[in-house]
Amino acid sequence: MKKIFICLGIFVCAFSFLSTSAHAIKWDDGRLTVDYSIDVYHEQVYGNVSRSSLDVHKETKGNWHYNEELRVKLDQKVMDNLNLDFFFYGRNTTDKELSNRRWKLLQMYLRLYGEEYEFAVGDVSEYYSKYTFRNTFLGAKAWYRPIPEFRIMALGGRNREGHLDTFEHSFGSVRMEFTPTPNYFLGATWVHTEVTKMFPETLVTDYSNNVWAVDTKLRFLDRKLLIRSEGALSYYEEDRNDYLRDEVQGWAVWARADYRPIRKLKMTFEYERVDPMFFTVMGTGSPDRETFKGMVRYNPSRQWKVWGKYRLYRNALLSKSPTNYRTNTFYSELGTTYRPFYKDDIYFKYLKLDLKLDHTHRMSEDHPNFPKTTDYETYRLKLMASNRYKNMRYSLEYRLRYVDDHRPDEPDTINNTIRANWKYNFNALDFGWALGLGAGFDFKKSYEKVPTKRTYFDTTTILHAGLGVNYEPSKTSLKAYYNASITNREQGDDTRRHSIDVGIEQVIYESDLLKSTVGVSYKNVDYWSHDYSDKYGENIYMFNYTLHF
Repeated sequence: MKKIFICLGIFVCAFSFLSTSAHAIKWDDGRLTVDYSIDVYHEQVYGNVSRSSLDVHKETKGNWHYNEELRVKLDQKVMDNLNLDFFFYGRNTTDKELSNRRWKLLQMYLRLYGEEYEFAVGDVSEYYSKYTFRNTFLGAKAWYRPIPEFRIMALGGRNREGHLDTFEHSFGSVRMEFTPTPNYFLGATWVHTEVTKMFPETLVTDYSNNVWAVDTKLRFLDRKLLIRSEGALSYYEEDRNDYLRDEVQGWAVWARADYRPIRKLKMTFEYERVDPMFFTVMGTGSPDRETFKGMVRYNPSRQWKVWGKYRLYRNALLSKSPTNYRTNTFYSELGTTYRPFYKDDIYFKYLKLDLKLDHTHRMSEDHPNFPKTTDYETYRLKLMASNRYKNMRYSLEYRLRYVDDHRPDEPDTINNTIRANWKYNFNALDFGWALGLGAGFDFKKSYEKVPTKRTYFDTTTILHAGLGVNYEPSKTSLKAYYNASITNREQGDDTRRHSIDVGIEQVIYESDLLKSTVGVSYKNVDYWSHDYSDKYGENIYMFNYTLHF
């Protein structure tokens, strides 16, 4: 408790100082933005405390916490063709649900850039190509464009360290891009990655992996045809410390064509095959898969859109695949969107009608004399009508889902779902109002085949409501939300979940340079079940302060 009061005193003093101080945070060649927030809250659990994820004492079922966060963003023009971008984001908290560390640096980077170059260090992200690198990391990246048609890029770093890490993942990469004309693009990338275990008992080995890739982007037929492709090779060394082991080689290829013969029609075809022995880099897709995709989209008018999709996906491509048997997935979809009153300036001008039908069939190719491990079909239908008029929005939606499971020991299911939502913003009695209501009903019917045929039902009712009130003269706002989910089961326990969230926020000080806000809120979550051991509830009482300048 003493720490909490100390924190309260510190930020109250800081508020008093900053609220009466005028600082120039904008200037001709730069800008500084600072966001600070602190939440002080008491969490309380009743009922089965093990069902809650809140960080509370098991004996008292309650605990005090605070969470401070600071963001600093600096943009500065240093000189001609040299700009600086700095960002800092840190957190200080006692809540182990948010972080196992009291203090944690969430993100920080420094970036220097101009028209022909960029250099960044810290927590950065990069996207090279589909099979090489696309992730965030801790390290440095840079690119340089000596001539307009050519760019060279490089990066190096490691994964962000976590408290549960048992190994270190480091990597480096170089990429070159060549664009001789706006219609032709060629890229080449090399990525080297290594994993080093941090403890002897770590299960992973000290492996290394090299990936070479070439990607293209080409436009033909007066830019009506766009072809994108990539091919990659990987050389994987399972254990760098064992020189007797051979490298494992694998390959991957991807191609996509987008053709627009007329403005209203677009056709897309895509193919991908990733060899089981192709080892990917951190952030890229998994190996051992083959995919065929096709899509046609036709827009005869601004009122009407029609589309169709087809996709075939399969894994376990070769006998050396890690999976014992192949699973084929076939997916097809038809959909349309229609706006009947688009050209008329009436109440239903923005009325939109959506229809979508899709079918999925997943089937495994294991032993032919036994029931398949996976063999089911899913049929789905979606009907939706939505409209907006001035400050009012509303929608009505119906969904049908039928699962036809061909395995004798698995039930078939039918779900019928209805959803309705309504939102309205208006001004009345010198207040700004925001109202929202919603309701839904889901009816699930299951058919069991063995040991005897029987049918049972599940029903779920969903309700939610929201109210927002804003009084602009005093800059006071009030928000309240209610959500409920009630499930009744013929086979299993009935459950009910209710949540209430109420809060008020007050702007204490606001000017062109600074804004400070305080708020208090209360949240309750109550979960009820026929199984007494599953019953629990949560109460959170929170005080919040934010500062922005």
